[in-house]
Amino acid sequence: MQLNYSRTPTAEERPAAGATLSPSSSRQGLPAEAVARLDAAYRCSNAQAPQILEPLLASHPGLTEGWILLGNVRYRVGEFDKAKDAFQKALQLDDRHAEAAEFRGKSLVLLGRSSKPYRR
Repeated sequence: MQLNYSRTPTAEERPAAGATLSPSSSRQGLPAEAVARLDAAYRCSNAQAPQILEPLLASHPGLTEGWILLGNVRYRVGEFDKAKDAFQKALQLDDRHAEAAEFRGKSLVLLGRSSKPYRR
């Protein structure tokens, strides 16, 4: 599928909720309440997810899975600058995360910025 970057992506072009995500090693050591909040973010609407994820990530900033989910949500609703920032944080935690790199790049293109390779 070829993307047209001059418009908002269609549903088929957007990452599905939790597309390549599964419970990850970044959850290890998290309190049960934090895991429950992350799971709730997967099940709620795009409008509600940031309200769950932002406080969770403020208290657990090393949760790569949370940054990816927040980036996906922001991307799906067309908030590409916020999506790029979330994917950037995920890449700072795991610089080989393919989904974060892919959608960070797509967000930059949709923002009209040059997509350059990620550098630490």
